[in-house]
Amino acid sequence: MAPIPWNPSLVPVPPSWDQEDEARLPPAQKLYVLQTLPLPTIKAVGFDMDYTLARYRSPEIDELAFTKSLRLLVREKGYPASLLDSEFDPKFSIRGLVLDGVRGNLLKVSRERRVVRATHGTKPMDHLAIETCYGRRRLSTTAKGFRSIDTMFEIPESHLYALLVDRLDQGKLPGKDYIQLFDDVRWGIDSAHRNGDMKAAILAHRDFFIPKDPQLPAALDRWIRAGKKTLPPNQ
Repeated sequence: MAPIPWNPSLVPVPPSWDQEDEARLPPAQKLYVLQTLPLPTIKAVGFDMDYTLARYRSPEIDELAFTKSLRLLVREKGYPASLLDSEFDPKFSIRGLVLDGVRGNLLKVSRERRVVRATHGTKPMDHLAIETCYGRRRLSTTAKGFRSIDTMFEIPESHLYALLVDRLDQGKLPGKDYIQLFDDVRWGIDSAHRNGDMKAAILAHRDFFIPKDPQLPAALDRWIRAGKKTLPPNQ
């Protein structure tokens, strides 16, 4: 059976009437909320910083995390310096996928938690390979070695892991295994954010990485004039 071509748009965006009516707000400027949410009774509104008050420029911010994490793996974990030539592919992964760190796979699962698409490293797996590996059982993504790609910050993590799986399969990472790569990549991404490298680079070029939204002050002012208490991040 021929391999299934890897399509990065695993969760296609349905056509929107916004494309036909330029007078309407584009999706990026809309709020999507539960219709049952009783906004008049809510007295306080809290905000997370990332991708709410601050909307980072993507994929540039993802490439920064990819590069910083890769350098940490080379410097601190003994990975070969040749990996520094690796390039980040922003189209490889999307939110909603699952990393299988035990087998080196990136998965798309159905609503019933069954694997319907997969790659091993960056290489697409055909139906036979998927069924041999996972069968038709429901996948428990909370088990050890699995990680859901739920946020924008995990996009570079999944691509970096897939590239390392390719290198391992080529015999270029002796002494490693899939789960160690999984743990090392998770450490690298976390460390790049925690040790200040990412923050320093973003602050040095903040106007590039964090585009200003001229509508943000007016939006916050509307909340305040409506009698809502606004809570900044981490409060």
